[in-house]
Amino acid sequence: MKILIKTEDELKSFTGVSTALSIESMKPHLAFSWSEDEVIKVLGPTLYDNLLTAYTDETLEEVANASLKGLLPHVQKPLASLSVYSFMQEGGVSIEDQGITANRDRSAFQWQQLKAEDYYIDSAYRSLDRLIKFLLSNAADYADWTDTAYHNLQKDLLIASPSVFSEYVNIKDSYRTFIALLPVLRQSELNYISPAISVTYFAALKASLSNPSADDKLVLDYLKPALAFLTMADALNDLNLDYTGDGAYVHSLKANTENIKEKSKPKAEDLGRAALRFKAKGEDKLAQLKAYLDGAASSTKYPLYFASDLYESEEDAEILRAQPTVSNLYNALK
Repeated sequence: MKILIKTEDELKSFTGVSTALSIESMKPHLAFSWSEDEVIKVLGPTLYDNLLTAYTDETLEEVANASLKGLLPHVQKPLASLSVYSFMQEGGVSIEDQGITANRDRSAFQWQQLKAEDYYIDSAYRSLDRLIKFLLSNAADYADWTDTAYHNLQKDLLIASPSVFSEYVNIKDSYRTFIALLPVLRQSELNYISPAISVTYFAALKASLSNPSADDKLVLDYLKPALAFLTMADALNDLNLDYTGDGAYVHSLKANTENIKEKSKPKAEDLGRAALRFKAKGEDKLAQLKAYLDGAASSTKYPLYFASDLYESEEDAEILRAQPTVSNLYNALK
């Protein structure tokens, strides 16, 4: 079995475990495992296989594999933390012919186990983010890093990175969180942003993202926070659902003093209120944008919006304001 961490000393160098924890005990968690799958999601199968082969064949010192040697510790750190976390889920019990047993004289208290689990999973996810940043910064050195969602990170979106998203909603610059939000982000562009500025102007704006004009930059200053807020409004509910072959499941939201992971989750009504706040903030930004575009648009400035049915001149607004609130015209235009 090929694994990216061969010895107890290697494992200890990336975690706080004792060298008494054998690699043999860890193998089921280091290879063909959830831990390995999480790393492959970032590296892609091609780059991961190339790194694993060079590490196993002990050819990392060859000049041709210099980039793989530099990559190795960035991969070993999250893999080690994920594997220890995975091991902790079953390491305290023994599965035998008689069933599942536990040595209660030597097992840690539950609060100690939960505190350690929290540390290792947090360390793992921070390390995965550092790995992603390393690969993005050195993408030219890894030509085989192509078959993953993190490569060429969604440059066609109005918000193309977690750092930009975090300017409006604090996701702590996490690439993993940003990737989880991408499906919702794309739908929010289509459902909220495009209808707000017209399909034609939206397409032109997207096409100019690499070099927007000064006027378009002003529009983006409204659109980016609106997109972030509206994405979160939808994502707060969507990301609390898991879809499997057996149907859809909601993450547990009940309070339970015996289980920290359940207790720390917000209540359904708290999620709902947060979603409504984000939606209101997003809609407010779009309303501000409409007021700006209606006042600034002309045949030469924002011409695509000016030519659309969305454009409302001051004369149109005056006509609307002059109508009694019970008139058909008022109710048709409002």
